[in-house]
Amino acid sequence: MRIKMIRTTFDRNPIEFYEDQETRNQYARIFGGFAWPSDKPGFATVVAEEMIQHPTQIGSTQRLFVLDEFESFEPPKLLERCAELQREYLIQGFYGRTRALPQQMEMLAQWNRIRRASQLSVLNIHSAPHSDDGKIFFHINLLLMRLDPGTMNLFGIAEKRLNSFLDEMNPEDLHKATDTAFPAVASLGYAVAALDGNPYDPLGQTGATQAITDYDLFNHS
Repeated sequence: MRIKMIRTTFDRNPIEFYEDQETRNQYARIFGGFAWPSDKPGFATVVAEEMIQHPTQIGSTQRLFVLDEFESFEPPKLLERCAELQREYLIQGFYGRTRALPQQMEMLAQWNRIRRASQLSVLNIHSAPHSDDGKIFFHINLLLMRLDPGTMNLFGIAEKRLNSFLDEMNPEDLHKATDTAFPAVASLGYAVAALDGNPYDPLGQTGATQAITDYDLFNHS
């Protein structure tokens, strides 16, 4: 197991965080993003939120790191790899589109039934914020905000396949982009939206959420 959970206290309150056994980086939360295959391979992304240095320094501008990714045209292979990633990184939840996808969700249910019968861990995919219709303009804007050179706080993309998928996007078509056309970008956006939509809150405090702002996708390098 690459990631280890560490339990400690702050001001007598219990706090949990995650430590990468290879890099010793510490993370507050680790989420997964998921997009089903269609005309393009389905995609899974693992995104970690840095552990704040002090529990009172809570906000939505904490740095995010892409730890892993996987793509496949075959749903069983994609689901199996997600289960492996879940164990390896102690992912707290996968997020994707769950509405208006009856065949895919039945496939997931059947896959989980087989897993339970074999006493294997199952995979739950939670509904990502603003994912119901499959349009990902909202999620692209979240990524652009974090990839803007002036406020750069999303890392680990340059060496990943995700980087090439981001570069392939035409700025004129961003407003009509969908998860089926850009599953890799959708999976990343779903994980980031889930993290941003539920700010890290170890002590019962409320984190601020930044407003969405348009940025130039092609100036992130």
